[in-house]
Amino acid sequence: MRGQTGQQALERGQPQRALSRLGKTLRLLGCALALFSAARLYLYLDNRALFAQLEPAELAEAVLFGLRFDLAAIAMVLLLPVGLMHLPAVVRPFGSRGWFTAWAWVGLALTGLMVAVLVADVNFVFYLGRHLAFDWDLLAQDTNPAQLRRHALAVALALGGVLAAALVWRAVLRRPERPPGSLGQQCLVWALLLGGLLAAARGHLASGAPMGVIDAFRAGSEAQANLALNGVFTALHGAYAALGGLVRQHGAAQALRAVRDWLPEGEPDYPFCRRHHGPALVRNVVVIALESWDPEAIGALGATPSATPHFDALAAGGVLFSRCYAVGTTSTDALVAAFAGLPQLPGTARLGRGPSSMSRASRFGHLARTRGYATALAHPAPARAWRHDAVAAMLGFEHYWSGESVPLRRSYPDPTSSKTGWDYDLFLFALQRLQALPEPFALALLTGTTHEPFPDPGPPFRAAPAHRPMSREAYLATLRYADWALGEFMRQAREQPWFPHTAFVLFGDHAVRGLDGHGTRGRTFEQRYRVPLLLYAPGRLAARRDDRICSQLDVLPTLIELLGFDTPYAALGSSLLGPPPGWALIGGRGTVGLVRAQGYVLHDLRGRREAGGSTDPAELDRLEQQLLLLDAAAYHALRLNRWLPEQQP
Repeated sequence: MRGQTGQQALERGQPQRALSRLGKTLRLLGCALALFSAARLYLYLDNRALFAQLEPAELAEAVLFGLRFDLAAIAMVLLLPVGLMHLPAVVRPFGSRGWFTAWAWVGLALTGLMVAVLVADVNFVFYLGRHLAFDWDLLAQDTNPAQLRRHALAVALALGGVLAAALVWRAVLRRPERPPGSLGQQCLVWALLLGGLLAAARGHLASGAPMGVIDAFRAGSEAQANLALNGVFTALHGAYAALGGLVRQHGAAQALRAVRDWLPEGEPDYPFCRRHHGPALVRNVVVIALESWDPEAIGALGATPSATPHFDALAAGGVLFSRCYAVGTTSTDALVAAFAGLPQLPGTARLGRGPSSMSRASRFGHLARTRGYATALAHPAPARAWRHDAVAAMLGFEHYWSGESVPLRRSYPDPTSSKTGWDYDLFLFALQRLQALPEPFALALLTGTTHEPFPDPGPPFRAAPAHRPMSREAYLATLRYADWALGEFMRQAREQPWFPHTAFVLFGDHAVRGLDGHGTRGRTFEQRYRVPLLLYAPGRLAARRDDRICSQLDVLPTLIELLGFDTPYAALGSSLLGPPPGWALIGGRGTVGLVRAQGYVLHDLRGRREAGGSTDPAELDRLEQQLLLLDAAAYHALRLNRWLPEQQP
């Protein structure tokens, strides 16, 4: 009889329709997915102020996009029990119904744990504005009666969700079961099921890195990203940082108090937050991150012979910083440092693997857009390469142009040999797009041709007849080409009506790597971290050479001052137009470092990894203590949401 329940069928003496094990498993996974959807509804209702600006279409987009993160989290947690449930019956226990049922109940226990995490995460978002990672202890700190009531409600909802799931589990597992089929059929089902779960855990079937937290920004705004994510996914992707067992020697109060001496312009409760007061020097900015530009090949920085005559000419008319240091060793590290003022600190999730990107932060693209700027970031590599499309969205840029949009305008020996695109074509494409962008605008370009394995740009730039990828000569050929492309871009930019009131900020993203297959091994500290930095605004900035120590973290404050933004912002650096910062912070790959005129220290929070520049042990000890205080202050400020006040846009 149509419409009757299984219980009614049994009461009438009619047997229930048998299900295959795969059918049962899919129903159980569907139940888990329904719990995630219910948790997202709870997240929305409990944090309506966070999502108030979203239109109905944007809400629907975030919810649908969030299903990918839900499936990924479920697949990561339930992969093992589901795989064991469906083991082919090569030995006797695997084929039994008891084996299948026992592991199914293990899956329920794990589902219950996920429900608890989801509900706790909603409270975490309510209090801290970001999803869980490795900082569970913050849920229990300074708990007041109102918070206890919220936690009690969360526990009740979690128990209700687990009870509902248990009833579904019980009903599904009690259904009659079809015979499992032949051994070959069992193997096929097992392979397909595991393959599907692995694909769901990755988040996509394309090549490249698995889906990470940063990919949530592909949904659109930060509010949409927060709604699309779930606490299980972010906690799993942030857990690796906690496993390191890193402990800061300095507590939050001590570190935040000490760092005020470093950044005296900071606000009392938010030492990294400050506000610029002063007129704008320019109307527009063009920021160019130079892929792997090596100071040892740049004439303006002392190289003989020079591979960069066009950059050298620009440096003669701009402000050249000879002792600038990269924050990390990847382009993403550089972009986040330059446009958000943030490094990756030890014990925190790397961008894309944990919710560090969701911390309240100053994002240059967002700041510029709120001031009426047209904003864009372009890179000649494919859109998903290194997740730069998602990074651009996270940084608040309205437009992202990738290699798929950049047409080839020049002939190359092998156009496909550059996996990160061709700089000349990127520059001409950007100039064309600028014709359609209204002023004021903020354009960011990340070049790519000088990325290893150093493709062949053609005979005009080669010093040797043959081009050998990964060699020093191959790199110099791509650098000569990249410098020529930069020169062509600047030549044509000078003819544009917006040029007189535009500042150009050029900096290296990281040191050159992979030469002759050796990476950065055997290179000195300066060779591993020193990069070029140039401010160019003829008529607005007087030409000079500046030998003070600075870093990519100083780019955001400099952009704020160039454009005259008076919106409060937070960053670990200082404007290069003001008093010299005199220090540079380095972070990445589990280490943090500090560079000052007295020397440098690299540390992993367990012990000193490297030090140099001074032969005085006491001086290096002082540097180490300064580094640990600065690192602890930044870590606690981010973790406790003492980075930027909540009311900032």
